[in-house]
This record gives sequence, C-alpha cells and structure tokens, in this order.
Amino acid sequence: MAHRSAESSVGDRFINRDGCIVGVTFLPRSGARPDVVAIRTKVASGKYKATGISVENVDFREAYERAVHVFADMHEIDRSDPVRKRLLATRESFMTKYGLTTRTVCYEQVVRL
Repeated sequence: MAHRSAESSVGDRFINRDGCIVGVTFLPRSGARPDVVAIRTKVASGKYKATGISVENVDFREAYERAVHVFADMHEIDRSDPVRKRLLATRESFMTKYGLTTRTVCYEQVVRL
C-alpha cells in the first residue's frame, strides 16, 4: 500500500490540476516554425531541459506520445513504470486545454525520384 501511494505522489508531481503534464505546452505555428508540442522541464540536476516535437504532417497521437516519452526520459522514468501510462493518459486534457481537435487527413505527397 505504501508503494502505491509513493508511486502516486511521483506521478502527481508531473501532472497539473488541469490534468496536463507540467512543462508540456502547445505552441501554435509562428512564421516558419510549425505547430509544436514544447517541453521545458527542470530535471534532477536542477538544470532545465527543453525541446519540441513538431505536430505538422504527423499523427498527433504519435507526436504526443513521443513528447511524453521524451519528457519521461528527461526525468529518467523507466519505460515499464506505471507513471508513463499516467503521463500518456493526459492527451485529452492537453487537447482540451489548448482547444485542439483531431481530423483525419489523407493526401498524396510528391517526392523526387
């Protein structure tokens, strides 16, 4: 039982009251920069790490999952840790917070042979 509450508090430290991951935000397109899921977080060493995952021309679910894994890797959360599942479950809250919705888009892309 104590293990479960310790695990819960570790996960709670990364999730805001609105159900989103602390330090993971959405940055809309600006100039040449595409829409991005931005990650800026303070790691165990006390330093900040930052990066962004583009959501342009990629499946949003995959891009968000990649962003969550990058965040979890920054905090050295093991791949099998249940905290990762809790972090992955924040996608709907993230979309609600930033007023995002998904659409299925199919298109052909031209490439040089």
